[in-house]
Amino acid sequence: MSIVSFAATQMESLLDVYLSDYLSEEAFARVWPLSKTSLPAWGGFLGLLMVTWVFNFIVINKPDAIKRDEEKRGKFYHEMMRAVLTYSSKEELKSEEERKRPEASRVYKLLWDDVHKVRTTKYGIAKNDEVNVKMEALLQRLLVHELKKAVKYTIEANKDPDNNNNDNDDADPDPDPDADAVGDANEITVSAADNSKIEPPSVDDIKTIAEHKSGDKLHSMIRFNKEVAKNMGKQFVDKGLITSAQKICKELYKKQSKKANSVLALVGPVIPHAIKMILICCLRTALCAKFHQIGVWVHVIEVGAAGDMAQAIDLLFELWLGHMFIKLLNLPEDTYRKRAKSMFGSRIRNGVLAAMVRQDYEYFDKNSTGVLQERLNRDADELGDNLIGFPQEMLEKLTWISVNLYIVYHQCPWGLFTVAIWPVIMMVTFQYFMFRYFRKCEERMRRVGQEGVRVTSEVLRQIKTVRQFAMEPQSAAQFARSNISRHMMVEQVHIVTECARTFVWSLFDSGIALTILFGLPYVASGQMSTAALIDTFCKINFNICFCLREFLEKLPKAAELLQPLGRICDLLDSTSLIEPNSDPAFVDCACPEDLTALLALCELDDCDRDRLTETETVAERSVGASVGASVGASVG
Repeated sequence: MSIVSFAATQMESLLDVYLSDYLSEEAFARVWPLSKTSLPAWGGFLGLLMVTWVFNFIVINKPDAIKRDEEKRGKFYHEMMRAVLTYSSKEELKSEEERKRPEASRVYKLLWDDVHKVRTTKYGIAKNDEVNVKMEALLQRLLVHELKKAVKYTIEANKDPDNNNNDNDDADPDPDPDADAVGDANEITVSAADNSKIEPPSVDDIKTIAEHKSGDKLHSMIRFNKEVAKNMGKQFVDKGLITSAQKICKELYKKQSKKANSVLALVGPVIPHAIKMILICCLRTALCAKFHQIGVWVHVIEVGAAGDMAQAIDLLFELWLGHMFIKLLNLPEDTYRKRAKSMFGSRIRNGVLAAMVRQDYEYFDKNSTGVLQERLNRDADELGDNLIGFPQEMLEKLTWISVNLYIVYHQCPWGLFTVAIWPVIMMVTFQYFMFRYFRKCEERMRRVGQEGVRVTSEVLRQIKTVRQFAMEPQSAAQFARSNISRHMMVEQVHIVTECARTFVWSLFDSGIALTILFGLPYVASGQMSTAALIDTFCKINFNICFCLREFLEKLPKAAELLQPLGRICDLLDSTSLIEPNSDPAFVDCACPEDLTALLALCELDDCDRDRLTETETVAERSVGASVGASVGASVG
């Protein structure tokens, strides 16, 4: 006998003696296993533990260091508000042309702490304080002014050139932000001020108008107004103006999307690959819903344990074939997806770049290089993900949910199905809101961490000033106070998040237990097998619940799928004066046959026919070779 075996034997005998002498079986049963008998002991233990936890993490006093830090922060916000109000008062005395208002986003940051997600009045600033009241009024005025300005510039940028020529007597090239905007189903029009003096727009105005052509600036302003209304109250925004701006965005999208044929002509060769990829993906997902489950494996074991080895082997072979088919389907699905996305992005970029280089010089004066680069790269990638990746992902989830529901519906009695589906509905609804809250909490903790990095960087960046004025203790103390504040902030968010997460997963486990509880009578009566019950609660609580929640979370994104499409269509369909699309000066032919077919479409004079005869002779000699030709053709 080895030393380890001997020691284990001795320990076991000593433990048996101890349990028999000092702890009876009845006393041990009050602690373990978990049962009705041990429930009072565990309840008392957990109750004492939770009371201790509450006093350590919930019922705590705010440290004096944090109070001083908040007081200092409140003074800083108050001083900045005074400075902004003083600047704004001076600007109000100037004329409209010379006036430079403060940005609404900067004023908003002085009224709302985006890191801690609280109003700055929490830092000792009274709500009825004169400075705070004036800042709130200033924010309301700036929100309305900037949204009107974005609406006017968007309308001006998307006016029909023909209408501009006909309406020069009534419209001002430099739009007044306070004029009324109207967007109808046919076109976007501007109701300008009467008797306005026509002046040519400045270079800055031309660039500003061009930046608003895509509608991104207006979308950003609408989102900003909604964020302010959500955090500070609906009284800060003009709801009617937001509704009008949303209508204009909708009409602008319709106007841009009328030219979708230009994109479809580019991506036509990609569509077959995308369809193949989606069909293969749906087939693979349906097979996964059938074979990637615990219940089918348990069913094979049950049949084998019953003595029917032949049927068990057949079932096992079917299960193995299903997994092999799934693995094989992964190969064409991934390769078709990669090719479709690559071809889509490449063809869109090529078309966008070809449209850009045909534009007049005025186009590049209006649009900055950064905006054009964004159209070329970000919009092409985003459009590829939206038109290929998003539909494939949503159809995959929908197939997964549908197949699992179909299997559960047919393998369990109707009574169990109706009872088991209700916890799933409650769970999905609760998860949908809680997971959104979790993401907000994670974003909040990330911002707090970034603030800590900023404070550290500021101390290190000003180290010479700190050393020259002997401010080492003061800087260290300020950093320590900021660190305590961040620690408390992160801890509070973490506590709330963990409490919500604990409740969510407790509800999830309760749903599983409830499904099994209502399924046991059906198993006992022989209406269901053990494998079917296992497969049912796994499909309902795991496959359907989580996938349905993800499907609902991604569904609102469908409203923004085609926003890049309108911007790209608008560029692809644009025409230039120096290089009309119908008369290209350069043609790239891949082979001699393409060159011959191209020349056959041209109207030629006698000299051109002589050159064509020579070209066809050369082409006939090089048939079968891969030749790229560049030809300058003059169409008579």
